[in-house]
Amino acid sequence: MTTRDIYLGIIPFVAIQLLVVFLVFEFPELALWLPREVYGR
Repeated sequence: MTTRDIYLGIIPFVAIQLLVVFLVFEFPELALWLPREVYGR
């Protein structure tokens, strides 16, 4: 296993994280609904 294999292996995980950051930035309700459910409004 080379360093290149390791870096290629993490690409999907980094892409998913960037997608989630973008989605939360565009739709903040995705991150805010659970605290509102737990602690009330």
